[in-house]
Amino acid sequence: MSNLDDSPIRDEPIDDTPVIAVLDYSSKQAESIAETLASAGADVYVTSNWAMCIAADGLIVPGADSGIDISSALLSVRAAEMIDARLLANKSVLVVGNAFNALFESRNQDDPSANYMNQWPGHSDELDKHELADWISVDVAQETKLLSELDHEKFSFDNSLAVFEWMLDEQGPLHAPRVSWTKTEPRYVAAVENGPLVATQFRPELSNAAGLRLLKNWLASL
Repeated sequence: MSNLDDSPIRDEPIDDTPVIAVLDYSSKQAESIAETLASAGADVYVTSNWAMCIAADGLIVPGADSGIDISSALLSVRAAEMIDARLLANKSVLVVGNAFNALFESRNQDDPSANYMNQWPGHSDELDKHELADWISVDVAQETKLLSELDHEKFSFDNSLAVFEWMLDEQGPLHAPRVSWTKTEPRYVAAVENGPLVATQFRPELSNAAGLRLLKNWLASL
């Protein structure tokens, strides 16, 4: 893995190769998704350096390790400010795994958290034990780019929280976000494509060929 002044994971970058910053906040998942991105053809840095995270072609916010207070960990590296700065510049951000839930207003409607990032209205709730599953099929959104040609695949989920209600609709001249859902009962949000802000509740780096294809779709969108 590398910091701003070190060499990227790809040893021999080529012209037009996308540069991706994977936000480092004490998460082992940062390294695993960085390795998958490198195999997809990106130059990848695992870093919390502000300048690198803002300048990169794409920023990925990985899920946290078990036991980490994700909202506090993200706050410590100014993740919300990084995301806001990139979105203002129309630069892509991909949030994956259990970091997905931190994009909403709170962990649940009865226990608001000032550390959640408030990118979207709504909240996440705990999944019941019988609702937990490792591999889940996804009902992909129409005109999806992220999940293009992946509507019959399963993805690796590793979450105890989920968003059961999507609350952001079309606003004025803006297009409504593309929202994909799990094929579970009850269903919950699996992925969101909202302009430059893209997020998956599942972990693409653990989702085998389907996850690699998703990451290639995202890289192509940059």
